[in-house]
Amino acid sequence: MENKVTIIIPSRNTDYLLEKCIKKIREQYKNIKIILVLDSINNCLKQFDKNIEIIKSENPNMSAKRNLGVKNVDTKYIAFIDSDAYPNENWLEYAIDFLEKNNEYCAVTGSQYNPPTDSFEQLCLRIVRFSPLFTSQIKTL
Repeated sequence: MENKVTIIIPSRNTDYLLEKCIKKIREQYKNIKIILVLDSINNCLKQFDKNIEIIKSENPNMSAKRNLGVKNVDTKYIAFIDSDAYPNENWLEYAIDFLEKNNEYCAVTGSQYNPPTDSFEQLCLRIVRFSPLFTSQIKTL
């Protein structure tokens, strides 16, 4: 698994949400390569392990950051996760298994999970942020 996938995390900077995201990933995947694409690189970076590559982005747009990260990938699969996301258990295994069994698909997406430690305000913000009333939803075939 760890030689098949690179995880790309775009973020403005390092904060507690990014740290929680990485911690959760590392609970499942000890050595998988992670690429952080950040607007600013600060002193918090010393805590990250050797399998985390850090790229400074001049463009604050999250899509541009993802594209910049992709240019530095040498694995068959790429997994994107936002810095405030909470990866589900075995998320990469499920995605890769689906893709390998269904050649007509080239990408999969998962559900949004909130960390169990989120406050009521954080939960409300996520509900609004991902509501179709406030964001565009893409229909799948």
